[in-house]
Parts: sequence; structure tokens; C-alpha cells
Amino acid sequence: METRYDASMDGVALSSISDSIYVLDISESAPQMDIHTAAKPGGVGSFVLGVTREALTVSVSFAVREYDTKARKQIMSRVAKWCSGKYLTVSDRPLQRLQVVCQTPPTAFSALSWTDTVTAVFAAYALPYWESMETVRAEASGDSGSVTLSPSGTAPECVLQAVLTNDGDGTLNTVSISLLGTSMVFEGLGIAPGASMSMELDGGVLRYPAGCLTEDSADEIMLRQGGSNTVTFSADQTVSATFYAREVWL
Repeated sequence: METRYDASMDGVALSSISDSIYVLDISESAPQMDIHTAAKPGGVGSFVLGVTREALTVSVSFAVREYDTKARKQIMSRVAKWCSGKYLTVSDRPLQRLQVVCQTPPTAFSALSWTDTVTAVFAAYALPYWESMETVRAEASGDSGSVTLSPSGTAPECVLQAVLTNDGDGTLNTVSISLLGTSMVFEGLGIAPGASMSMELDGGVLRYPAGCLTEDSADEIMLRQGGSNTVTFSADQTVSATFYAREVWL
């Protein structure tokens, strides 16, 4: 028997856990969608108010060709630990990853059924899309400027992320980042010369300096995929700015 596919968690291949593991199949279910509607006047048809992609599920099926009961259960224990990882990668989606939780852990099989196929089911909730492992990025420096980012993923949008380093002689307190009328303005940052501030995705949520985003600011800036996006910035000190995004794929 040969492993037909490859599945890895945080860079560790499932088949590397034991020579007796053979990955047989990787299947991706249709995404779970929530469609918000309102009835049209007259009672015929509905208006679509919004569509939310809520979850994406991937199943990994494998065999453990080990007839010894104790050895097999030790292997399954290591598989259970493997399933608790964060980023799933699969062979038919090169250079893409999916942030997952193990929704259905593989169950230990009986002594009589050691040849049965075992399946682990993973679900993506925080970001129910595949995302590129590499980033699209652009850099600029000064107290104001602009960069252009052109992500090419198949989903409509992806989140802008950034790291800005204070290259000035004074404290960096104010930063403004904008795209097509959507702005994020930070005040009271208190960043010393040589130090940095960041806007980075963590668990599907954009993290940035707490308490510094103004009330009128957006919570995030979305880049249109399949086109060019010109991002502008300004600061009260000279900064070295890196803007980047992970392409998002359906």
C-alpha cells in the first residue's frame, strides 16, 4: 500500500508519525453558508441581504497497518496529538494552509478491526478560507507615502496587515493608513525610536496597539483580490513601513 496523498499539521506530515500510516483520501466539503434574506413585497421571492461563509470542513482518511494492539494505540495517541495542531496543509493545495480545529478526532479501533479506515475531520471557523503560506508585500519609508498591493486569490478580499518601525528621533504617536476612503487612525501610540507597531492577523482577528485606534476608524482594511490596491499612510515621525497580505482562496 502507498500513501496517495499528503496531509501535514504545522509542517509535520501525518505519514511521518509511523511507517504504518497510509493517507488514503482527503476530502473537502462544501463551505457552510448563512444567507440572510427578507421577503419581497407581494410575498413572491426574497431579497438577499448578505451571505456569510461560516465554516469549511476537511476530512483526512488514513489506514494504520499495524496488527499489534499496543503499538497501534500508541500510534493513535501520537495521531491525536498531531490533530490538535493549528495549520493544516494538503498535497492538492500547494503553498496554501487552513487554520483548523479538530472537529471529529480519529477514534481508536478494535483489535479485530485493525484494517479499518480511520478519519479525522477538521473545521475552519476563524478564517473559513484557504490562505497562502507566503505573503504579498510592499515597502515604503518616510512620514507619508503609498504602496500598491495586488493579491491574486480567488476570494473577493483579504486583510491588509502592516509593520511600521519608528525611524525618527522622537516618539511615534500618530499613524494613519487608508485605502479608498477606509481608514485606520492610531493616536497615542508612544512608540520609541527603533521600536515598531504592527497590525497582524492572529486567529482570524486583526491585532493592533490596544486603545489607540480612534472611534471613527475602521476595524480593518480589506484589499480587493484580482486587482491593484493603493494604500496610503502618514505618521508624525519618519517610519519604515511594510504592508502585506496573505492571499485567500475559495
